[in-house]
Amino acid sequence: MLEILLVIFIGRKFYELADKHGRNKWGFGVLGVVSTYAILTLVSFLGAILIAMFRPEWLYSMNDLVFVIICIPFALLGVWGLYAGLKKSWEKKAENSKSDDGILDTTSFDDI
Repeated sequence: MLEILLVIFIGRKFYELADKHGRNKWGFGVLGVVSTYAILTLVSFLGAILIAMFRPEWLYSMNDLVFVIICIPFALLGVWGLYAGLKKSWEKKAENSKSDDGILDTTSFDDI
């Protein structure tokens, strides 16, 4: 149940970010949900490989739920990185488009 609420919260944040910057709201909302599961899968896979390399006895004795709970903060960190990267990129583009608005109006070819 908590996982569903977490995924809904992440999808909503991506949805709001896309809406704020004039992007496809539903597409980026779904991107938030899919990226959450994809990053969690990747982190779990890499974590299992690392545990199998260094402490193989842990892999067989560890409860699956405990392993997923350990992986969730790393997955959230990855999703936050994607969110922050999109936000920074879109804000940078918005700043650049605002600063370039008056360039052609002030330039004259007679001055050359």
